[in-house]
Amino acid sequence: MNQIDRLLTIMQRLRDPENGCPWDKEQTF
Repeated sequence: MNQIDRLLTIMQRLRDPENGCPWDKEQTF
């Protein structure tokens, strides 16, 4: 797994609707 894949995986986890971080769910890119 390269660095970009790791970053995307972490972002998906943080932005998960049920278990994610509330701050991250508020962010839009």
